[in-house]
Amino acid sequence: MQRFQYPYLLHLFWLLLPLMALVFWYVRWQKKVESQTFAATIFNHIIPYRSTTQERIKLGLFFLSLVLLVFAISNPQIGVKGEKIKGQGLDIMLLLDVSNSMLAEDIQPNRISRSKYFIAKFLDQLKHDRVGLILFAGSSYLQVPLTIDFTSIKMSLPIVDPNNFPSQGTNIGEAVMMAGKTLGLTDSKSKAIVIITDGEDHDQEANAAIEEAKKNGIKVFAIGVGEEKGAPIPVGNGEYKKDEDGNTVMTSFNRGVLENLASIGSGSFYHLGQQGSIEEDIVSELNKLEGKDFEEFDYSNFNSYFYWFALVVLLLLFIEFIIPSMDFKQFMKNTICFGFFTLLTISSFAQNKEVESQKKAAKTLVRKGNSNYQNNNFQKAELHYRKALAIQPKNRTANYNLGNSLYNQQKFQESLEFYEKCINKNDDKLSRARVYHNIGNAYFKSNQLSDAIQAYENALKLNPTDMDTKYNLALAKKQQKNKGGGKNNQQQKQDKKDNQDKKDKKDESGNGQPQEKSSEGNPEQKMDNKAMNKEQAQRLLEALKNQEQNTQNKMEAKKPKPESKKSGKDW
Repeated sequence: MQRFQYPYLLHLFWLLLPLMALVFWYVRWQKKVESQTFAATIFNHIIPYRSTTQERIKLGLFFLSLVLLVFAISNPQIGVKGEKIKGQGLDIMLLLDVSNSMLAEDIQPNRISRSKYFIAKFLDQLKHDRVGLILFAGSSYLQVPLTIDFTSIKMSLPIVDPNNFPSQGTNIGEAVMMAGKTLGLTDSKSKAIVIITDGEDHDQEANAAIEEAKKNGIKVFAIGVGEEKGAPIPVGNGEYKKDEDGNTVMTSFNRGVLENLASIGSGSFYHLGQQGSIEEDIVSELNKLEGKDFEEFDYSNFNSYFYWFALVVLLLLFIEFIIPSMDFKQFMKNTICFGFFTLLTISSFAQNKEVESQKKAAKTLVRKGNSNYQNNNFQKAELHYRKALAIQPKNRTANYNLGNSLYNQQKFQESLEFYEKCINKNDDKLSRARVYHNIGNAYFKSNQLSDAIQAYENALKLNPTDMDTKYNLALAKKQQKNKGGGKNNQQQKQDKKDNQDKKDKKDESGNGQPQEKSSEGNPEQKMDNKAMNKEQAQRLLEALKNQEQNTQNKMEAKKPKPESKKSGKDW
């Protein structure tokens, strides 16, 4: 794989053309003036040992060196074939119901928000799979085609709103057919459709569409959103949707319909309700399918070859210098100056190679640390990261991963030192948000709740849609409120011994455990989260509701929608 690191600098070639024309015109003008002013014999005495041919050669070498210099500063690079990656992956289409019934609040904050949160957590569990997203109500719309870039799916979730879909209803059959056509274009051994809906109503085409998908080797999984007792559909200003007779519409979760659809598609049914987490169960079931084999090469690293062009430029300039066009003394002076410049360049090149060697050694140590980290050998991982930092103290990846290793060894205060070294204003916002998130976790674990809240708020300023950070912020504020909020660290330590029994009980129930944040390309922080009881989950999700509503209003965008399709219900 070849490329120029700075391709825009190649446009400097356009500047060389007028420069060459100008020099050519000047040489002809100079020759004309000389012939008109001096006789040939007199001019040879004024400028002895002059050679027109040598001057032209020197000029040609000069312009050729400029051309090669443009290539050098554009920095030609060739990709280095890295480690061969082998694995298996599935092709999965997510079908998200965006009908008005998904606005019901029988689960907090509402069905559609809970479904989007589920999708984000579900994607975090996947590894080598391709995932697409289809939105459906009365008609269907392909939001994101099959992709391995899960970030594009997550970025589209905040703007998904039932109010933006004019065609209402629950046309599952059309969505399944669209997903089947998309999956039919791939050569994956295993394909799956995951339907996320409340099953409020569905057309008779759904069963036939799922039967057709099953014939094509596609398994269908159904996820029911909501509670069976049902809830009204809010329409704003504290009012609820009414039917033609003026009665309040109650939308209920239809378990029987979805269990039947999953049974037809040889898949499984899951309930996404008020309690529990089903992401791991679904991923575990999908992993039983045979994935598509693939091999990929990592071309993320490139070797630069600008120095070869720079070396030729220096050689041409050296030849241009040694072609005599002046007396010997002046020629020797120029040669000495050029030799000094060459030695200085060689010395600089040697230093650059040493720096590159150090970077390579540090990168190797970081990879070894990552391998130990993935095997939960955090002490060995810490050792490798520290060796990498001894070579490159400002290596952001090594600092971040070392902080993660210390965090997993319960060395929370020590991990803060290395997390804070990762905060670079030149980094993208998402990277800084991840660092602030983990800083907040370290403060949280150290019982420094005020500092944890500040770190989570800094993370949300950079990434307002991060549900994990919102969850942890609400959790930190809740615990701070429970502890009185006004106590300083010394008072908390004094109370710790007296309240040890209460704290142990709180830990056993799962309360007070923040959601950890992983980073792309870096080891993942893992944590033993335990399920919350129903009352705790309701309180926390209610706190998140208001925060997410403000973010949704800011990120709402208009998208072209498919033509309206007639439906008996508009919810």
